[in-house]
Amino acid sequence: MMKHMTVLIALAFLGVLQASGERPKLQNSFALRTGPQIAHAHHNGRWELVYELHIVNCSKLDLTIDRIEIFEVQSGKLRAALDNVALTGAIGRIDGQAAIGFERRIPPGVEAIVYMTAEWPEQMARSVALKHRLTYSDGSGSLLNATVDGGEFQVLDEAPLVLGSPLRGGDWTPIYSDAWRLGHRRVIYTTDGVEHVPGRFAIDWMKVAPDGTHAKGDETNPANWYGYGADVLAVANATVAVAMDDISDPQTVEPQKVVEMQNASGNYIVLNLGNGKYAFYEHLKSGSIRVRAGERVRRGQVIAGLGYTGQSTGPHLHFHVADSKMPLNAEGLPYVFQEFKTVGAFSSAEQFGEGRPWMAVDAQKHSIELPTAFSVVEFP
Repeated sequence: MMKHMTVLIALAFLGVLQASGERPKLQNSFALRTGPQIAHAHHNGRWELVYELHIVNCSKLDLTIDRIEIFEVQSGKLRAALDNVALTGAIGRIDGQAAIGFERRIPPGVEAIVYMTAEWPEQMARSVALKHRLTYSDGSGSLLNATVDGGEFQVLDEAPLVLGSPLRGGDWTPIYSDAWRLGHRRVIYTTDGVEHVPGRFAIDWMKVAPDGTHAKGDETNPANWYGYGADVLAVANATVAVAMDDISDPQTVEPQKVVEMQNASGNYIVLNLGNGKYAFYEHLKSGSIRVRAGERVRRGQVIAGLGYTGQSTGPHLHFHVADSKMPLNAEGLPYVFQEFKTVGAFSSAEQFGEGRPWMAVDAQKHSIELPTAFSVVEFP
């Protein structure tokens, strides 16, 4: 439904530095366009506005983005702003040439993508028109605090898609981060001449022990990982759209392995949830898939086993929802889980990656939410 909803707004010129009684000075600068804008319920009942702002430097100068603000079109009220470290961390560069910490400096003809995630009051989640203001400068100092307004868009809002559990029991850690340079949200595919972010809301689920380890014994053996072979469950009453089981599990775990793009998902299942929404399960165990295309499944039904196929650093379940059954030709859509319990948390992604013990907490029940990244949860 949200496919092809991209809003294109080209701002090749902007009026700044207007002096009284003089013709407004025009400065060639940025072109802006926005991807799908989604207000959705996230963890701890908080709403977020999630989208990508594409920025192209159309001038002949290196321009540095100093601040991005989001305003309501009708009232002019400031709703969110990014600057300094937060802005630098939110910018991705497709050209890959920016030195760390200098992502905001955009050379002529180069596109940057700002991965916007803004806290959004629930009462504002209903459709509202917003626009951006970019404050920027150049290296010479002749353009200081210049601004460009544009990138107007309408927030796309609908009730959260509520799903059942993709796994059962615990202890499962949800692995995701908006800030990772190579994380799901920042991986763009252009299989049909249009860029897509299928994993915008993807989560990798990995089973962990209380001591923080991911495997018992030799971690290079996939079968020693705690989650390997775990039952994977249908998250809704649905129809199987795709069931692919043609890739063998590697005999050893190789975190740095690289596979061809068409095999990145490994063995996978796609469920047609209806209304243009599809649930993806990836990296499934070879020979474990129990369903086939066209088959009806019920919520909670075992459909496969967790495995280690495709582009994967270790056995885990990749799960996301998108608007097409094609793995890479799709836009990621938001969702929440009906029920889960938080039983602990890692203090950071680094603590998780190093396999250090996580901190247990009194079990907290959550409904109609997503779990916090690097928490430890139990499913019914």
